[in-house]
Order: sequence, then structure tokens, then C-alpha cells
Amino acid sequence: MVLFERLPPKLVYFHDGFRSKDNLYSGLNNSPRTENDDDGVEVDESDRLPRLLVVGRFDIFCFIFSAISYILDVACDTITAYIHFRAQRFWAFLFVSLLTVLPSIALNVISFVWWLDDANARRRRSKLQIATCSKALLLRSTACILQLGPVVWYVDAIVAAVRFRSSNNDHERRCFYCRMVEADRDASLLRFFEAFLESAPQILVQGIVFAHSFWMLLPSDAIPMWMYFQGMSVVMSLLSVCWSVSIQHRSLRIARPDKVNMSPFETFLQLSWRCLTISARYILLVLFVLAFQYWTTVFVIVHYTLSFVHIAALQHVDSEPGYIPLEFGLLLICAAVHLFTPFNMAEGPTRWRYTVAYVIEMVENLAVAGLLLDCERFAYPHKKFIVLVALSAFISGIAVMLLYYWRWHPTRRLKSLSDVDSSRRAIVEQTFSEAEESHSYPSDALKHIDSDESLHP
Repeated sequence: MVLFERLPPKLVYFHDGFRSKDNLYSGLNNSPRTENDDDGVEVDESDRLPRLLVVGRFDIFCFIFSAISYILDVACDTITAYIHFRAQRFWAFLFVSLLTVLPSIALNVISFVWWLDDANARRRRSKLQIATCSKALLLRSTACILQLGPVVWYVDAIVAAVRFRSSNNDHERRCFYCRMVEADRDASLLRFFEAFLESAPQILVQGIVFAHSFWMLLPSDAIPMWMYFQGMSVVMSLLSVCWSVSIQHRSLRIARPDKVNMSPFETFLQLSWRCLTISARYILLVLFVLAFQYWTTVFVIVHYTLSFVHIAALQHVDSEPGYIPLEFGLLLICAAVHLFTPFNMAEGPTRWRYTVAYVIEMVENLAVAGLLLDCERFAYPHKKFIVLVALSAFISGIAVMLLYYWRWHPTRRLKSLSDVDSSRRAIVEQTFSEAEESHSYPSDALKHIDSDESLHP
């Protein structure tokens, strides 16, 4: 373990050429493409792609689930804000609405700017008709005004994935795969921003409102209907945070040749690990805010400082000359993310990074639990039971994480995948070489590539 070592970034958007959208690569042979290649058909391939291109049904399901969960998350927060407004709980309405509207506007502006960047780059390299660009501009503008900009990226990924699986022309399949990767990359990063700009703060704000109202109303048996909806909104925000972290890893692995994509069970394990640890963290933070109010600021500052130091020491991202502000910005953002959950943003082994991060989180959780149990003036109903449930969830999450890395991490399938598919890879690569000489791609040799069975040798 080397401290303060400068490492390549792990996030897909910043990895290996993603900072420049003008770089074109062949998705199959890792060689640079020119704008005259492939009969003038241009695809903005910003990264080298896997040798074997695989799109399974589960990948499409993840795109669909991401889009639907994003819409439900924003819709639940909006309706919750309206309920508080009708009930004249103006402080709750103000915080919930601001944490819904401001991040949504920021995400849709970023989404539109990214689309303009892609459109301008493609227009410079190809002869797109103005009418086509105008229609696309109108569609994107309307989607962003309706606060659906991130969803459009998922729609693009779904369409490209479906067309990849249904196409019999291997050149078209390569183009569709690249478009799917680009759309998934942007959608995943937008979803990650949405999770920690909107959903994570919503968890605390709505959780505090819910817990305080439950405390006040507990002597009576009648729990108002709005509290059930408030609880559903909290669950959706929690799911959004956990899912955004998981799909970041899937987006990384589906786009790079040195990674193995995650299977459905591996995705489930990682989502379970995140849900358990983040839920425990969230419950303890909500109770801590209710019990100690302004001391929460001290807790956040201390945690942020510790996170910033160990992130800078163990996962300091290296960047190109002139990108020093990007390095510092990533450190600041990652330290804020660590308030809820550890996140690895640099290449290399994660063992020591997660060990340090989760040891810090475990010590903090135990300290918070001890303070809550010892605070006699904080007579929250079922306090001891809730604290024990939170600690049990955290321990269970750590156990799932250890199981994931010990037995079901995708890297452990890499060697067996190479052994089983070695002969098949040789045949396919030889086919690629022959096809490049004749400028045609026989699809029969690649029919196995888009099958779900190829994901599991």
C-alpha cells in the first residue's frame, strides 16, 4: 500500500480518453478510426471497447429500471412536497421542494449541455442534415424542460441495446454498442449526481420529518396517510442512492476491455450490500440529528475531514496537465459521498480503501449508537430496538460485501472465462481479421455474442 500515490480515475466518464469526445476508437480492434472509415458512418466512440461485445437482457432491464426508478423518485418527492404544503408544514415543504427542484434543474442543464457537445462533435465529423438536428434539438429541449433529460439518455441506451441484439450486420452492431455505451455512461454519471445532490439529502430531510412526526403522533393509534407516503418517498430516495452506486460499477465494466461485466446475482449482492450499510447509516444519522441537533455539524465536519485525508492518501486521482482543479474537485465530491457510503473512484485494489473507510464508518456508527443509548433526555420510542436494528443491518451489509469480494467478484470469473472461451475467441478474432481484409463482417460467427448464456461460461 503506497500512500498519496497518483492513480488513474476509475469513473467511466474520466477514464482513458473519455475527457475528449473527439477521440474515435474502433470498438473491435482498439485502433484509431478516421472520419473516412466505415463509409462515412460516424459513432462517437470515446473509449476502447471489449473484444467481444455482449448485451444481455439483464443489461436492458437495468436501463429500464434506472429510468423508471428515477421518475418515481422525483415524482414521490414532488408529491411529498405538495402534501406538506397543503398541510401548512412550510419548513418541510421548503426543504423538500428545494432539494427536488434545484438538483433537477442542474441535472437537466448538464444533460442538455452534454447532448449539445455530442451533437456539435458529430456534426463536425459528418454531414448531418439541419432538419434532423432541429428535430433532435426540439426533443431534447422539451425533455429537459419537463425535467426528463436523464431519462432520455436511458431511452437512447435501451434503443441502442435492442437494435444491437436484433441486428445481423456486425458493423451496425458495433455502432449500436458504442452508442449504448455512450448513453449508459452519461446516464449513469447523471444518476450518480442525482443520487447525492437530491436523493441523499432528501433521505435526511424527509427522514427527520417522518421520525419527528412519528414521535409526536405515537401516543395516538391513528397514523395519518401522508406518513405512509412519506415513508415510500424515503424508500425511493434510498433505493436511488444504492442503485446509482451499483450501476456505476456496471457501466464501468460493460465499457472496458479489461473488465468483466457483472452478472445479475453479483449486481444483487452489491445492491444488497449498499442498501444494508446505507440504511444503517441513514437511521443513525436521523436519530443523531433529532437527539443532538447542532452537534450534527461537528460530526459532519470531523467525518468530512477524515474522509478527505484518507481519500487523498489512498485514491488520489491523477489527471492530465491542466486538470488539477478536476483532481481537487473529485476529492471534494468523493469526501461528501463518503458521508453516506464509501466509494472507490481510482484504479487499483480496493481492499485497503474500503477497509479504512468502513473502519471509520463503523467507529462512527458505534459512537453514535452509544451516545443515543446513553442520552436519557432523548426518549425516542423503541430507541434501543431501532439502534440495534441499524447496527445489525450494518454488520450484515459488511458480511455481504466480504462475501461478494471473496466469492462472487466479477474479476474471479475472468480467468475461467478466458479458459473456457479461449478457442472461441481465437475463431472470432481470426474471423475479424479476415473480415477487415474483405471489409465485411460475417454475422453468423458472432451470433453467440449477444446471447445471455455467453455471460456465464
